[in-house]
Amino acid sequence: MEILQTAAELQAAQDLFKKAFEALPNQLLHTSIGYQGGNYEADVIWVPSLDIWGFFGLPPNEKPPRNRFWNPFGLGKPRSQVSIVCEINPPRTGANAATGGVFLRGSQGEIIVVHRGRFTVTRGMPTSYFLSSFRGERVGPPNGHKKPILAKVADLQPPRFGQDLANFIREVRRIKDLRRNEH
Repeated sequence: MEILQTAAELQAAQDLFKKAFEALPNQLLHTSIGYQGGNYEADVIWVPSLDIWGFFGLPPNEKPPRNRFWNPFGLGKPRSQVSIVCEINPPRTGANAATGGVFLRGSQGEIIVVHRGRFTVTRGMPTSYFLSSFRGERVGPPNGHKKPILAKVADLQPPRFGQDLANFIREVRRIKDLRRNEH
């Protein structure tokens, strides 16, 4: 597996990620996405059959851009305001270790979304905690990289994309709840 790094590859993968999500039976709903430091008015894509919502774009002006896409996801039908369960934010160029999301190309040319396991939780959550608690599939170090082990989100092509993404979002929620309940 290799990490996608050029701006063209990353934009194409981001477009494929959004297209795969939009291909699921969905509704477009207007809401306010709440994040640390503010709110962002947007139309989000809600997938009723999986009870998840997502947004694909760039970070709002108040959030540090850090050369990344902004892909927040949550659970439940969006009302006037939604809370983010997780963000899958790949870089827009290069291999940016500060971003949580990563696009990989598999040996058959398939595009895979993975996550480094960094999530914001009150009082913090080390990546090692997330990965040790994660019950999903892990992906070993991509070619030429010594670390890290990554949490697999989903393949963008196969028919299981939607269910795999929903499972990942629910697993992040479960692990965040575990961490919060420890304190």
